Amino acid sequence: MWAKARYALVTIVIMLMISSLMSTATEAISPEDFEYEVKDDGTVEITGYNGEEVDLIIPEEIDGKLVTSIAEYAFYQLPLESVTIPDGVESIGDYAFYWCEELTSVIIGNGVTSIGEEAFSYCYSLTSVDIPDGVSYIGDYAFSDCHSLPSIDIPASVTSIGKGAFAWCPSLTSITVDPANPDYIGVDGVLYNKDQTTLMQCPGGKSGEFTIPSGVTTILDDAFGGCEFLTEITIPDTVTRIGDYAFSDCYSLTSIDIPASVTYIGNGTFGWCPSLETIDVDEENPNYASIDGVLYTKDLTTLVQCPGGKSGEFTIPDSVTSIAMDAFAACEFLTSIIIPESVNSIGDWAFTECYNLTSIIIPDGVTLIGEATFSWCYSLGSVTLPNSVTSIGEAAFYECHSLTNMTIPDSVTNIDGWAFSKCYNLTSVTVGKGVTSIGEYAFGSCESLSSIIFEGDAPEVGSGWIEGVSSELAIYYYEGATGFDGPDWEGLPLQVISSPKGGFDDTSLAIVIAAITIAAVLVLVLFVLRSGRQ
Repeated sequence: MWAKARYALVTIVIMLMISSLMSTATEAISPEDFEYEVKDDGTVEITGYNGEEVDLIIPEEIDGKLVTSIAEYAFYQLPLESVTIPDGVESIGDYAFYWCEELTSVIIGNGVTSIGEEAFSYCYSLTSVDIPDGVSYIGDYAFSDCHSLPSIDIPASVTSIGKGAFAWCPSLTSITVDPANPDYIGVDGVLYNKDQTTLMQCPGGKSGEFTIPSGVTTILDDAFGGCEFLTEITIPDTVTRIGDYAFSDCYSLTSIDIPASVTYIGNGTFGWCPSLETIDVDEENPNYASIDGVLYTKDLTTLVQCPGGKSGEFTIPDSVTSIAMDAFAACEFLTSIIIPESVNSIGDWAFTECYNLTSIIIPDGVTLIGEATFSWCYSLGSVTLPNSVTSIGEAAFYECHSLTNMTIPDSVTNIDGWAFSKCYNLTSVTVGKGVTSIGEYAFGSCESLSSIIFEGDAPEVGSGWIEGVSSELAIYYYEGATGFDGPDWEGLPLQVISSPKGGFDDTSLAIVIAAITIAAVLVLVLFVLRSGRQ
């Protein structure tokens, strides 16, 4: 599910950012339970809270100084149940109340003009929030994944609403807009821009069939994200653009028709839709085509989206050279995917959450295994990487629980952070001689990992790169390699392998093979000559 996947990786990033902020920010003054900083204008920005009060009333002043802002991450993941924000506060920072799962109600002061990105995202219990007249900006995903929120009212003052601001809210049945608002309008509970050419957000509680009004030209990013109760959506022939993840997590959607008018379809537009079996494209569409319900570019060189309801084995056509970002995201019923030699590019998140995929062979020519490409492929037990791959991206094989061993080819130069994190059954890794860097937590929580063989010099490693691994882990390296100093390296016992990798390099091996071939020919000639004499 796109929302959960986004949540998991965003949470990792947030935790690291918080750690970074704590180590680099100026020392905060902390009277009583609040942490805060004094801004240049002499007012206070709250940066954190260390108290135990769950029904929190944010003070109007601290040490005689007016509280005017709430910093990013200030109340991140706290067990708050209610929050009252005073009128003096003007801005609520990004992620300010992110993942406050027990938060049920928020009173936002009349002075607030800005609600930041994901400010109240993943507040699962939030049932009541009033956006005061005076707010002009609501950031991306500001109230996304507020599962208990039944309705939202947009005041006349709001001039900017970010993408997915109210996405993945399954209890949300209505978004209403003040008629005096010059930029937005609500029609039958659905949010549009004022002239109704852009569909901004369909509330997640909508059910049954929904027909997008004729006249709409743009379906915004995440517009139907998490509309899990919609069974049918009709797209009119006025639509030209469908944004990223526009229909992601529409669990009950079984098919979708793309009209000839559509010129752009974003990343993961129909991803994480487990009931979706066919994506059909009008034959007159000059930009896209569909074969057996799978979405491609018109020239069939890019596979854009495989519907999540596909099952069994799937062979990508030989015409395809590129697999788009999120192309097979959450195709949980596929057990085998054959990638042809024609493919040279695989997008980020391309095979994420293919839970039943058991093996994959990457063709020669692919140079990058991108971010989260095979993340959460729980059954993936065999991965073959070609010598063309130079980089393994962040979280590329995150939580591939069935992976037991991994060979990184010599062509790879970097293994990014979390690349193999939480591969619980990974026991051995062979790292090719080209690898020069391994990112933070790259093998973190690989609790069965017992050996890593380095075939080249010691790479640079990030913090926590093997945090949470087996206490039996040993590092092996070949005689002559540099950087492995002393009996231990990075706190791990070292064992040297005396013979050079593979016994022969490529040139030596070629000479040996040639010598053997010549010898064999000579033996054959002698045998023929002797036979002739007899």
